[in-house]
Amino acid sequence: MQRKLLFVSIDSITLNLTGEPPNVHDESIKHAVMATLIYPRSGAPTVTSALTVADLVSGDNDLSLGGFSSNGLFKEEVQDSTLLNLTVVNRQQTSDVAKFLLGLFATILGAGIGVATGGLTGVLGAVSAFGVDAIKGGIKGAGDDEVITIGSTNNIPINIAEIGPDPVTREFLLVLTDPVVKRFIDPATGQVATLTINPGQNGTVRLTMRAEDF
Repeated sequence: MQRKLLFVSIDSITLNLTGEPPNVHDESIKHAVMATLIYPRSGAPTVTSALTVADLVSGDNDLSLGGFSSNGLFKEEVQDSTLLNLTVVNRQQTSDVAKFLLGLFATILGAGIGVATGGLTGVLGAVSAFGVDAIKGGIKGAGDDEVITIGSTNNIPINIAEIGPDPVTREFLLVLTDPVVKRFIDPATGQVATLTINPGQNGTVRLTMRAEDF
């Protein structure tokens, strides 16, 4: 059995559609990334982290400038291998970022499925839970925010023996599995219009990983 400390950070997110209607910019729309390691080690069915990101736009969004302190997802012990899953969400902000994330983790904790550590300004630390569905339920239950998923990766296999101290960058597809239907006021006409995003590829996420012995 091999154990290493795995570091995972987001370099960039490229989106075809952000979940906002075309030609409509709503400053209350914010984005977040939910990332889950599946069975990274014995006794931890999943470890999940949340990261708030800037208001994403269609095209490339560079998240690397602040370094690991601002774009880091995990600094986590992994035994042998794990699976990584990422989901990008778009939310209609009715509370500030800290309250939203606190509400998310309070929902998870209230269900009795995990523990949370860390601060509220970036990565909220890790939540040990029982699966991605529990986290999605936590998102939906966090306050009054309207949250939609705009892309998820497939489960990404990580073999810790293949990752060393030198950073490795890899790119993965973000796929929308369910259609998104959102009503909005068209500023050109003042009438209610509908935005529909069909299932399919909606962009990519570029990650940097490295691992250290401990």
